Amino acid sequence: MAVENMKKISQAEEEAAAIRRQAQDEARKIVSDAKKEAAGLKREMIRQAEDSYDNAIAFAEGEAQNAYDSRLASAQDECQAMRDAARERMAEAAEFIIRKVVNASVDS
Repeated sequence: MAVENMKKISQAEEEAAAIRRQAQDEARKIVSDAKKEAAGLKREMIRQAEDSYDNAIAFAEGEAQNAYDSRLASAQDECQAMRDAARERMAEAAEFIIRKVVNASVDS
């Protein structure tokens, strides 16, 4: 009976060792799978962050271009207004210059 009990104990110890090895193997696989999944998630998050960055830069560039275009249009309008005002006073300026030249000639 003692030999039989020793065999049962030995067999139980072997089964326990096998279960422990299997559990350790499964734990290693779970950790390995989790690391792979985490690496994949990290790559995806980096890709999404880069996309968000690219979109933010594109948006900012668009806003800057709109502000530039608006300011340029405003400056062009101001220049056109100055040209128009100068054209309106061109005849007056010519008369003024002619009077100065004529008066200068008469005075000499």
